[in-house]
Amino acid sequence: MTEHQCAGDAEQTSPPWDAARHRREIEPRPGGGVVATPGAPTETEITAAVYGRWTRPREGGLSLSAEFADAFGAALAAADGLWDTDDFRPSELDRLDGLLSAAGTAVRREAEAKLLDALVTALAAFAAEHPDAPRA
Repeated sequence: MTEHQCAGDAEQTSPPWDAARHRREIEPRPGGGVVATPGAPTETEITAAVYGRWTRPREGGLSLSAEFADAFGAALAAADGLWDTDDFRPSELDRLDGLLSAAGTAVRREAEAKLLDALVTALAAFAAEHPDAPRA
C-alpha cells in the first residue's frame, strides 16, 4: 500500500483487487428457514473497502483522504509567527512556502500509507479472530 498516492497528488492509484465476492454459509434460522451468514472478509476485500471508503467523497463533498490532507495543511500553521512574512521579498516567500509544502507533503504521504496499512492489518486480525462476526 505504500505506492498509494495521497489526496492532492496529480493522480490517485489504488491497489489491485478482485471484485469483492463474499463466501456465504447457510445457517438455520430460529423458528425455521435459513439465513445466509457471510464469512470473514479476505485481506483483499478489507483493502478494497478501506481504500474505497478512504477515497470516496462523503456528504460534505470531501473524501477522508482529502480531509486528512487538509488537516496536514492546517498543521503547517504551527510555523506561522516566526517571521513577518508581509515584509518578505517574493523569492523569500516562495522559498519558505516551498520548504514547508515539501516537508508537509512528505510526512503526509508517509503517515497516510502507515495509517491505511495499520487499518488493514487491524481489520484482517479481527477477521481472523472473529470469522463469524456479522458483516454489513
